[in-house]
Amino acid sequence: MASSESVRAVLEALQEPGRSREERDELHAQLLEVRIVESGLSARRFALEVLLRDDRTIRRWIARDAPVPLIVAEWLYDPKPMPWPAG
Repeated sequence: MASSESVRAVLEALQEPGRSREERDELHAQLLEVRIVESGLSARRFALEVLLRDDRTIRRWIARDAPVPLIVAEWLYDPKPMPWPAG
């Protein structure tokens, strides 16, 4: 599935009513993974250069050991301007 299709699918799933917190947390982690792929950066570089977070934090979010904070998840919905090269 292409990156934009993946983003669209996750965003549509997030809009479905009745999602539990755990389901939303899972979808936020998926969205983070898709945005990393979309950026063309490694997870480490995405963490340090885009989210300005320690790469261990991003690994915890991707591993589902900790939820993606809401402020980060909301930015992932529509990261404008995109801080990585479009292409």
